[in-house]
Amino acid sequence: SLSTTIINADQQQHDVREFLHLLDSSVRVFTNTCLHLDEVNNPQLVLDACFAVCSAMEQLPGNSNGGASVGAVHMSKKEQQEDQAEPALLTHFFGVPLWDAEFESLTSSLMMPTTTTTTTNTFTDNDRDEKILERLMNSADIVAAADIVSASANFMLLPFNAKTDVLDNLDAALAHKDFLEARTMALTACSRDSKMRHNANPVSSSSLSQQQQQQRNEDNITEKDMEVVEVLYDCVIQQLGPLILRPLGFPCNKLGLRAFVAAARAATNTQRAASALGRIWHAANEAGPIIVIPNPAAAACFKATGSLEDYTLVVAFSALGWNGIVRPEWGGTLRDSTHVVVVHALDSCKSWFMTNPVTGSLDNGIWWDESLAALAAPFGRVCLVGESMGGTAALRFARHASKSGTVVSLVPQINLQDFPAFSVRDDFDKVHKDRLLGMIKQSLETTSARVVIHVGRNPDDLRQLNHIENTVHEHSVLGLQVDAPLPRYSSQSSHTVGNYRLRVVKHDVEGHAMGAGLKARGTLRKVVLDDLLGSDSWQ
Repeated sequence: SLSTTIINADQQQHDVREFLHLLDSSVRVFTNTCLHLDEVNNPQLVLDACFAVCSAMEQLPGNSNGGASVGAVHMSKKEQQEDQAEPALLTHFFGVPLWDAEFESLTSSLMMPTTTTTTTNTFTDNDRDEKILERLMNSADIVAAADIVSASANFMLLPFNAKTDVLDNLDAALAHKDFLEARTMALTACSRDSKMRHNANPVSSSSLSQQQQQQRNEDNITEKDMEVVEVLYDCVIQQLGPLILRPLGFPCNKLGLRAFVAAARAATNTQRAASALGRIWHAANEAGPIIVIPNPAAAACFKATGSLEDYTLVVAFSALGWNGIVRPEWGGTLRDSTHVVVVHALDSCKSWFMTNPVTGSLDNGIWWDESLAALAAPFGRVCLVGESMGGTAALRFARHASKSGTVVSLVPQINLQDFPAFSVRDDFDKVHKDRLLGMIKQSLETTSARVVIHVGRNPDDLRQLNHIENTVHEHSVLGLQVDAPLPRYSSQSSHTVGNYRLRVVKHDVEGHAMGAGLKARGTLRKVVLDDLLGSDSWQ
């Protein structure tokens, strides 16, 4: 009726008919899914989604019934979770709740017609036709949501072996050389374009205050992260959409990809799909979670002797990143070091290295322990370095550093219960955080390596020192407060703790980004390399 009496243009009539046909097809698929509700573990989820889509369809122009109740349900749920809301970058997949993305899509589609006000006498016939078509085509999100809910329910109904096969295929597709080559090319082009834009609009740092420079740096990082996220979505959807998403009925777009991961988690009670994507969901050109930087001389030595006794292994643990995009770190600082093999460790599972990156299960770091032990075995010297989440990992796995090696940890989180860290993992709860604290303490007590902790003036970072008993005691003996910042305009202070095996260094640097602060002063390279690869005994 709408397409023949209101819409004038033939092409617009065709588009509307196509839209209504798609919507009708989605409803029929949904109906078939509902016939098997008794086979779903939690049928109420599917029922709620069905009712939501039906209510959404009532919002089509020409229907007088309202669907505000669906929008109200979603907005109420959104308000409840506002404090734990994920950044708009959508940088991870571990906490995507089943149906949430569909509710959001439905809500935006519901509100679009009601928030668009028109006055008949202010538009020509063509303008009015375009407005009506716009309202109809905005409702295309409803079609996508219906398809996704239908595909999710059907995926949950698959036999166990069929679900496992899908996840096996996902692992294989993400590890295939064709996908990895396409991903590398896309990220390389993204990096090149970003540098060209940056060079085309230079801003003199001398004209900015320290606060303005810090804000500019954060804005640049966020912009780069957004570009990386868009490239990763485009690459995954283009490469894997026809292989994984489309055969299961999920649309080949962001919503379809995220809904597939949520359905896979709900249907298998595992994080396999999220962890599979996590291994490539970062800014490094190579796939993670462990990236060994090629060293031809070391490779030739190992091939000839089976040993790397004369080489130093440096494991560089990555931080969580400003927006949750993990990047390989410390490569530039370590680039010119001789007889050094650098390995980047990336926790794209966002769990402070407490997750098995293959299965996605929280295993208290067992996978990382075993992998680091195998990596370290042939080397004569092993050192660890990291900042923030990476600094935590350096302390947690300090036992893998050799007696002649050093652990350098910048602004680590020691007790996550006492730190406003952004955690996107609902399953990374108090129990796991307490276990991490216990493992760090045990590691510091048993490691034979030297350990250096660097902190600045950030009160949250300084407060973490309270959770290392020896540091509190040693500072107290000296008449100092362990969590007090360094006096203004002092370069640094250094205190040895626990028979010289642990040293705490305080810097007059603002904020949590210690590495960036030291780099701005031109001291980062010297500070890190002197501690990490230096040979002094601190005495």
